Amino acid sequence: GQFSFALISGSSRVATAISTSVVVVIDTYTRSTATVRIEGDTQVVSWLQSFLDMIKSTTATTRRSAGLPFSVCAILRAETIHQKFAKVLVPLAMDLLIRLASNRMEDEVTDQNERYQRQVHAINILRHVFLDHDISSDVEQFISPVFELILDGYRSPSWAVRNSCSMIFSIVVDRCIGVKKTREDNHSGERNGVTFKEFFGLYPNLHPFLLKHLESVLLFNSSVKEEDQSVQQLSIFAVLVLFSKLLPSSYENPNDPLNASKFAPIIQSCANKSDFMVRKMSASALVPLVSSIELATFISRLIEDIPKDGVKLSQCNFNKIHGSLCQIKYLISGHLSQGLIVPELQQKIFGEIFSQFEERLWILNPKKNPCRAVSMLLLSIIHTFLNKENSLRQKASKMAKLYLDSNSTSKVQLMDAASNSEATILYLDTVLDENAREEWSSLTISLLSHRDYEVRNLILKRLKTLMKGKKRTIDSELKESIMKMIFEEHHPSCLKKIFRLVRKLRIPLVNLEDSVENNRVELEKLWNRAQSLIDSPAKNDIVSFLGYCFFTWCCVLRKNGGSDSTDFGRRIAGEWIKLIEESSGSDQLLDLRMAACSSISSGLSNDSSSSEASSLEKEIAVRVWITVLVLLEDEEENLREKVSKFVSRKYYQSHNDRRLHLSFRAGKAKQIVMEILFKNHLDSVFQDYLLSDLQMQEQFSAFGAVEDTRKLFEKEEDNNYAEEAVMIQLRTLYLTKLAKTSPSIRSLIESKRSQLESTFNELMKRLRESKEKIMSTLFWSQSVMHAPEFFLPLYRIATLLVLCGEVDGKSSNHLLNGEGLEIHPIIQNLLEGKQSPFFLMNQN
Repeated sequence: GQFSFALISGSSRVATAISTSVVVVIDTYTRSTATVRIEGDTQVVSWLQSFLDMIKSTTATTRRSAGLPFSVCAILRAETIHQKFAKVLVPLAMDLLIRLASNRMEDEVTDQNERYQRQVHAINILRHVFLDHDISSDVEQFISPVFELILDGYRSPSWAVRNSCSMIFSIVVDRCIGVKKTREDNHSGERNGVTFKEFFGLYPNLHPFLLKHLESVLLFNSSVKEEDQSVQQLSIFAVLVLFSKLLPSSYENPNDPLNASKFAPIIQSCANKSDFMVRKMSASALVPLVSSIELATFISRLIEDIPKDGVKLSQCNFNKIHGSLCQIKYLISGHLSQGLIVPELQQKIFGEIFSQFEERLWILNPKKNPCRAVSMLLLSIIHTFLNKENSLRQKASKMAKLYLDSNSTSKVQLMDAASNSEATILYLDTVLDENAREEWSSLTISLLSHRDYEVRNLILKRLKTLMKGKKRTIDSELKESIMKMIFEEHHPSCLKKIFRLVRKLRIPLVNLEDSVENNRVELEKLWNRAQSLIDSPAKNDIVSFLGYCFFTWCCVLRKNGGSDSTDFGRRIAGEWIKLIEESSGSDQLLDLRMAACSSISSGLSNDSSSSEASSLEKEIAVRVWITVLVLLEDEEENLREKVSKFVSRKYYQSHNDRRLHLSFRAGKAKQIVMEILFKNHLDSVFQDYLLSDLQMQEQFSAFGAVEDTRKLFEKEEDNNYAEEAVMIQLRTLYLTKLAKTSPSIRSLIESKRSQLESTFNELMKRLRESKEKIMSTLFWSQSVMHAPEFFLPLYRIATLLVLCGEVDGKSSNHLLNGEGLEIHPIIQNLLEGKQSPFFLMNQN
């Protein structure tokens, strides 16, 4: 219904009393205000005024002004919703809030702390106003004065004011410019935003204000006290962030009074600043201020400002050199990402203009330049924009190699800062440019022992790619360094990559030419170390690595006759198979199940059924292959595909078939595994697996899970349980084959008929009794018999009854005489003998 002002004014007085301390009432209050029928502007204005007066008089110090912003927004939203034109409340509120937030309100309050407090309340309310999508379109006209008060607020002595300005700044910037579509700063075609000209075309009053603001804090700040430098720097940084959000343009009209010509030299001067982030952000802010037409000339001037070779160190301002290089890199990257640099301009920049760097390569010489950050930045520019065949890049690579002491293992000295990763990449690329194998190996060994884990982590990450791309082999020293890291490394991220690298590159864990005892000692150390870390974040890679360890021990046994008389072999076999069985369960995380597959792929690299296979391999092969079957039933398609590829590869290898790149589907892979088990591993473990369906355990567990709620996320598929149904068929098929050759199995199957029939009848009885309750839980299914949790137990029993019929010759038709419940057609056809029990298997 509608509320009159008189009715709701009482609640407004209550909300006025508690809105500064209690937020929980605001939701109800907002809904009430949004539906109020505004009877008179005067009354509503007085209502709003009562809230705004609170800002001037309140002594509340609650976090982010508590309910005040919500109360004001509720009133403004009501006007926005019910009065589309001639807004009264929004201009009134914004005028007062801006005066309070800028601390320009002239009244009797003289205490500075009280003025700061109400300033904070006003800024917090403005932040909520700009966050509110219903109001934000009506307050766009106030963006200019709000920007002005924010930048002035950054210079306030009060930390609370500066903090509130920081929170509103990002909201206002996003409101007028937009947010990025991607996390990357210079992602081509994916950035929201406006150009410099478009932004100041919308907010022309900001142009002279920002220009004056920057001049006051950058060019004329010699009188600023040292303790106030950080406060001044905050207001500089805010403007730089604003400009960095703008997009570059291809052309700038020099006669336009709102052009960027006056801003560019001011922002460029930030290259002298001692603060690293200010230099970096100024480089990003410079991008929209320089048009593509002026880009080549501007970059040329920046390079000319960098001292040439021969200058004395005392005359070098390394902050300025670093800032200029930052600006060069950001300018080129920013314009390239937006497609504003045409091929002709690229040739000019990377040819004629970049040639000026040849006289400034002294920056890469450690004897002439002690500042590593500067050398790394120049090297990064050259490597980023020039190809390997470029003469300047080749010269720079030779110069940069002076940093590398190839004969020392200590001791590549990199920056103790965030540039470690970039420096590592550049060092590696430098050596790769020279294609010096010995230096590459020596450098890699040195970096693998670096004190900073970021460097070690990066080297391990790139090592496999570098070796594969350059067709490099692991020499003995590098292998020794990697294996040494297994015992000495403690950082989880590095440990994960070490175990993964050793397995994927197939780095030999032992020397097969050595004695069995020596190899056992080495492998036992590796196994114990890996097991001690099994509960660490590197668990997935360790599970895979242990499979490679087991494979290595099997290779040792094969090399020495195949027999295993040590306790070590049985111990690692037992621990490994137990680990992969536990890791393959459906209750485990997908990454761990994937790791179990990788471990099996590594551990069963040899053919366990061949005459060369060790006794240890043959003993555990059946449990491993059964685990493969479990993984082939997994609900995750990517995992099933991965396991299927492994099975396919083993199949082609055993048949000397070269089509190793082809892969079977999961259903066919299951048949291949079952055939391998039946032909080569028909022991008690496999027989117990085939007989598992006859145990009829947990057939009634589904009834305990029935609840009076719909399964909204039940799969809408006709055959969403085919994977398990195929396995039921496969076990029945091979149990049938086993029964033909084993009288004891035939007798066991015959003895189970009465129990199977009794269980089937009990299941049907419970389904009839619980039909209504079960139907209330189903969403897509039209019958209880189509629900997997009820269909599969009945299907399992029906398939086994067909098997019993083949053994004893009896029919199971009498089980279909029940009333009150429609039998699933598949189960009915099975019991009537109209359908093969292996129809799904044939489709795979």
